[in-house]
Amino acid sequence: MSRLNRIWITIICVVAAALVACSGQEEDSPPHVLFILVDTLRVDHTGLGGYERDTTPGLDTLAEEGTVFLNHFANAPWTKPSVASILTGLLPPTHGCQWGDFNRAASGKVDLLAESFTTLPEALREQGWSTVCLMTNQTLTSRIGFDQGFDRFDVLPGTTTYDRVVAEATAALLDEATGPTFVWCHMMSPHEYETPPGRERNFESEHLTPIRALQPNGAMIRDEYGMEYREQAIDMYDETVLYVDELVTKLIKTVRERHPNTLIVFTSDHGEEFGEHGGYLHSRTLYNELLRVPLVIWGPGVASGKRVEEMTHSVDLFPTVINLLDLPELPSQGEPLFGGDPGSQEIYAEKIAGTEARRALITTEGKLMETKPPVPDGVRPDMAGKGRWLHFADPLAFENPEDQDRILKPEFLRRRARLQEIWKSSRELHELRTDGEATQGTITDEELEVLRKLGYVE
Repeated sequence: MSRLNRIWITIICVVAAALVACSGQEEDSPPHVLFILVDTLRVDHTGLGGYERDTTPGLDTLAEEGTVFLNHFANAPWTKPSVASILTGLLPPTHGCQWGDFNRAASGKVDLLAESFTTLPEALREQGWSTVCLMTNQTLTSRIGFDQGFDRFDVLPGTTTYDRVVAEATAALLDEATGPTFVWCHMMSPHEYETPPGRERNFESEHLTPIRALQPNGAMIRDEYGMEYREQAIDMYDETVLYVDELVTKLIKTVRERHPNTLIVFTSDHGEEFGEHGGYLHSRTLYNELLRVPLVIWGPGVASGKRVEEMTHSVDLFPTVINLLDLPELPSQGEPLFGGDPGSQEIYAEKIAGTEARRALITTEGKLMETKPPVPDGVRPDMAGKGRWLHFADPLAFENPEDQDRILKPEFLRRRARLQEIWKSSRELHELRTDGEATQGTITDEELEVLRKLGYVE
């Protein structure tokens, strides 16, 4: 372990010990809660999703001891709104934490996560849990509200070095804890196409397709990440997935051995594009390469070796944790994933960023997607006006453009009306919950530079 790693772990553990020293954990005390989120992890590049490459050998083995949700969706295609939905159990149009005038062409405005929404760490802290965030995604700052409910909120640089630090510090935190503790452990390696220097390469494609600068995010992935070919990007992405699998596997094994009474949730905030619809990176579309992500849960009250086929989504995680901990029910737009029917709800996804707005309704009947016309720079897009509609009969497929299906007009009108109803009721709830509260701030030059480095600004 490097000196830098030891210093960070020592600092975090000293703080953690101080945070939980007064809680006096007993043998029958409530469980720890560990939330492991690996940024930018699409399920079809993991063994859980049937990937042909062996990118997640450790996780695949561990998953057999928990419950795997095979058809899990994020509610947004990029980090800020997706994580906000996980933390609040609310759909993107309800929590409203999505948009940013990233080009600063006019206002420089950015949406906030309003204080009136209860986050998962807030709910657990109210019930006696100490709460700690160890994260390497620098877009989720306290300035926009993501520190709500955390006793300790550490945001470190998004590098492989700090992903390892975060994983090791998480295990050390729980070792030091003397009372129930919630840890949000957020790793960034797949987002950054980065593995430790000198690490042996395991994946190499023979056929090479050039990345064109004019493709959406093509210049960014070529210039920022040094990828000249589509297959080269996939190879490097898969290397990072294999690397982070090692970190996650070691962390989960350690925690389950030392703290068996721990509820562990493993998931991601969104996936990644590799030219399937002409573009790269993420945040741009609502196709399944960006929305379908892994979900595995272990711990008390969770069945071992179970595989759930029904569709689930990120807003289900808030009520699921509350339910498994036997805590008082809190408002949510999701459903608990145990003890009921996790496939009963509809899945709504939305993207509002820059000048674009998109939304989708996903049910067992199919997937309906709408793309709104772009608006001028500096204007927050909304869902007014006519959009372009696409329909896919298979809601689980990783679609290609030619896979669009025809739909009879009465059926289309019914599903479109339902999508509108979900959006409208969510916006009404947003207005009700945030009445008189600030929901926008101004992005700083430093935050804009972080977004540029992470690929959200071209």
